[in-house]
Amino acid sequence: MDYYMLPKNGSCSDYDFLLKQVHLKSAKRLLETCLLNGGLYIKMGQGVAAINHILPKEYTNTLEKLQDKCLPTTKTDIQRVFYEDFGSTPEEIYSDFDYTPIAAASLAQVFKAKLKTGEDVAVKVQYGDLQRRFTSDLGTIMFLQDVIEIFFKNYNFGWILRDLRKNLTLELNFENEGQNAERCAKDLKIFEYVHVPHIYWTYTKPRILTMEWVNGFKVNDVERIQCENLDLKDVDLKLFNMFAEQIFHTGFVHADPHPGNVYVRKNPKTGKADLVLLDHGLYEYLPESVRKPLCEFWEAAVLRDEQKMKLAARQIGIKDHMKFAEVLFQQPIRIHGGRIKTKLSESDIEYIQQVATKNFELIMGTLKEMPRNMLFVVRQPLW
Repeated sequence: MDYYMLPKNGSCSDYDFLLKQVHLKSAKRLLETCLLNGGLYIKMGQGVAAINHILPKEYTNTLEKLQDKCLPTTKTDIQRVFYEDFGSTPEEIYSDFDYTPIAAASLAQVFKAKLKTGEDVAVKVQYGDLQRRFTSDLGTIMFLQDVIEIFFKNYNFGWILRDLRKNLTLELNFENEGQNAERCAKDLKIFEYVHVPHIYWTYTKPRILTMEWVNGFKVNDVERIQCENLDLKDVDLKLFNMFAEQIFHTGFVHADPHPGNVYVRKNPKTGKADLVLLDHGLYEYLPESVRKPLCEFWEAAVLRDEQKMKLAARQIGIKDHMKFAEVLFQQPIRIHGGRIKTKLSESDIEYIQQVATKNFELIMGTLKEMPRNMLFVVRQPLW
């Protein structure tokens, strides 16, 4: 009703302000719904928040609160999952298993354990009721979205939720995550400084993933990087090269590259930074038919060659090349003068926010034109 009550076609001097207030109010309601229902609702909310280059900041900033939320579990809950999947308890499988989680998210918790052969491992255990609730919860979410879409065609996220549904189905199968990790390791073996934890398949099931234990710290922990006497520019360049290799060469792209999924560790031999890439549940594949024009568009945007930008954008399926450039680089793009910035000014941020508010429908239209497998790829640190 709030969107319905807005002045039509922005026919009010306070339209931008009123629209922001409606966005914020709706986002808070969505946050409360996710927190109340937990599980898949939290994951879907996190997925919406992650698309911070598309949606109004009132939504993404509000839903960011879900990043640290998880479901409470007990020792009995964990043992039940193990018994259902392995027919054994953690104590029977590992020589040591610490029931205090070292990390927790919407789909699973991670525990430290030790194999009977002596190796330290990280064990990712899915929440026991997620598989059971998946179909009903997802059906409810999609039904509510479809109802909203009937009345408010300009403010629907159905196409985003449908993409998230496909990805969530894959993410709930940890064997798929293990296969992604092994493919990623093979693709990036050209970089000696990139490490993907080894998967222990004997101790892995669709709801339980056992992988190599790797020490490190988040890639955005600048203070720790400096404390370890590591070069920030070196870390930045290695991060850039790693994701550029995936986006422009292999096409097999890690689609959830937040700082918690990229660790830094000091290489004892070189004294320089190694990157550890974690959480391989969500990947997208970019075929050459998309990679090539995307690469050409990126180059043309940097060189301010508007004609080549238009041509490459059309090959991708995008009509508004300038709007696509601003979504891609998340900053103002000016053909005459200036350059792609590595750090945005306050005025740049304000400009992007104003554009996002005034041209929300246009931006959503541009994103809908994109190949679906590019939706999460444009979140990469490369941009």
